[in-house]
Amino acid sequence: MLMPKPRSCVPGSETLPLAQGVILHPGPSVLAGDALELEHWQRRLDAVLGRGERPYPLVLEGARSSAGEGAEAFVLELAPEGGRLQAGAAAGLRQGLARALQWLLAPGPVRSVVIEDEPTLPWRGLLLDPARHPLGEGALHRTLDALATLGLNVLHLHLSDDQGVAFESRRRPRLHRASGREGYLSFDALHRLGEAAAQRGIRIVPELDLPGHAGGLLFAYPECAAGAVPAQLPRAFGPSPYALDPTREESWALIHDLLDDLAECFPDPYLHLGGDEVPASVYAFEDRRRVAWCTERGLSPGPEVQQWFSRALAALCAQRGKRLILWDEALHPALPREVTVQVWRRVETLEAALAQGHDALLSSPYYLDLALPAARHLAFSPGVGANALVAAQDTLLAAPELADVQPGPARVMALADGVETVPGPVRGQLLGGEGCLWGELVDDAVLDGRLHDRLPAVAEALWCEAPPASEDHRARLGAFLSLLSRTTACEPLPGARACGALGLDPRHAGALQTFFSALVPLRWYKRLLGQGLDGRLRGEVAVPRPRDARTPLTTPVDFVPAESLMLRALAGKAPGDPAWVAQGRAWLASLKVLGPALAEGGPLAAFAPHGEALLVLATALVAGDSELPALAERYLTLEAGEARFALPAALLGKPLP
Repeated sequence: MLMPKPRSCVPGSETLPLAQGVILHPGPSVLAGDALELEHWQRRLDAVLGRGERPYPLVLEGARSSAGEGAEAFVLELAPEGGRLQAGAAAGLRQGLARALQWLLAPGPVRSVVIEDEPTLPWRGLLLDPARHPLGEGALHRTLDALATLGLNVLHLHLSDDQGVAFESRRRPRLHRASGREGYLSFDALHRLGEAAAQRGIRIVPELDLPGHAGGLLFAYPECAAGAVPAQLPRAFGPSPYALDPTREESWALIHDLLDDLAECFPDPYLHLGGDEVPASVYAFEDRRRVAWCTERGLSPGPEVQQWFSRALAALCAQRGKRLILWDEALHPALPREVTVQVWRRVETLEAALAQGHDALLSSPYYLDLALPAARHLAFSPGVGANALVAAQDTLLAAPELADVQPGPARVMALADGVETVPGPVRGQLLGGEGCLWGELVDDAVLDGRLHDRLPAVAEALWCEAPPASEDHRARLGAFLSLLSRTTACEPLPGARACGALGLDPRHAGALQTFFSALVPLRWYKRLLGQGLDGRLRGEVAVPRPRDARTPLTTPVDFVPAESLMLRALAGKAPGDPAWVAQGRAWLASLKVLGPALAEGGPLAAFAPHGEALLVLATALVAGDSELPALAERYLTLEAGEARFALPAALLGKPLP
């Protein structure tokens, strides 16, 4: 059940004596500063196993303060007489403790084992976006526990965007008072988050999006605008006309203050300053003052201004002892080599960045907000080489679950068509990658259900030298999600938070999970963009997008998992198989519980067509009705409440939508 899958795991035949719980014993070489961290792991073990007078001993040995290559390697030996965890650094102990927790808390008798492991890539992260919808302290702290359990070591916080600013600025309080909504994170909250992250071996990298996506900044400080100024805090999603003006001293004074705020709050050596989706026209200056400013610097109004902006930001970061990260739009031969490039559009850009001498992070295959199946993320292993990544990208673009949203994904790929590979004197380093869960359709209640069923696939892609097959991954995923729900405050499957948001009795969470297992949400950005995917992708069509930051995330589809683990498990079995029949009975039982909620005016009324179809198919499954294939064909394309009815495809042996 281990996640990520280790390089070597050799189970024994003996059963471990865990009836009295487990006690962690730090050896003499373990640093005193790691004590709080051990208390964290001890509490998680005790919460499930309890602790009696003679607990099973697990001794930690060999930790030093060293870092660098091999720092996260560990050897874990669990024998009946006791366990031993060896690592050369505290980071290795943390990784070993995460696997020990997973092994020791597995259901049923726990066997002896020897596990040896270390990650392939040093940077294994997750981006969360509290700028679009607030994410509170509780949500972020429980996510840290999940990251630590998975061996992920970076939390990237996207703290500003058009829709708001998610952090308290001590130097510019007007910013969070005007643009922070009611959900910004206070300085003290961020400090507490940083302490909790450090105890779990997780770095926090903050992002201030510059110079575009600046609607939140410019609503508070309109004097810094290069063009359009928002009359109110922007609510629309997507590319915007709002960007900072580098020709104004007011802009640089604001940037200096905010960089100092972030440097004071976040000790990490990296700062992310965005650089994405800046409108092509915003720096096409025509007025005399700004044209003269460009002439003084040898710039032509237009893209060269943003390229200059990127170089200036790199210098400001260096003054503060920080390294700059920018999204891949910033890649240009004039970009300083010390800038790290994060790739979000197409995988070919990764090779271009590395060849030019930049360290790089890969994110384009790991966008969790696209509601893609876990196997689609698992297929991308950053270290396999450029050709294999391109092949995986081509396979994804042809995936059947994306058939109804073309040409959207291909259009995103085309945004990077102009990127040139310009080899530099030194090749950059592939640091790793990050899963990205953008916040347009995510808040505190929605977060867990949109994250934890597919984040393990990203973790395996970034940890393992060669990620396991998707069937192997799914075989371990259910046990991991169960462990996460037992040892953290996370709810990987729809639970009390989903019931609360939908107005359902929390006791109906099990029925809700069962009902939702027959469905999948619309894929990619179809919920955000509506039907006009081609034009709306870049805002050319003057038709409002169906959602903005004011749209409540309280509709049933907000809580439907991105893929049905139940339907994946049943794939390949004939409809008459006992497993199908048992699941049919479970669906009928869930409909009996949820019937009033599916009725007109009920909180699940948008899913009434799904309920009616599920009743027909589940009844036929249980009865062994020979008409089941014809009934499934009838509902094969059913879509309601922005969710697809996935059960018919599974019954007919077709690819799931």
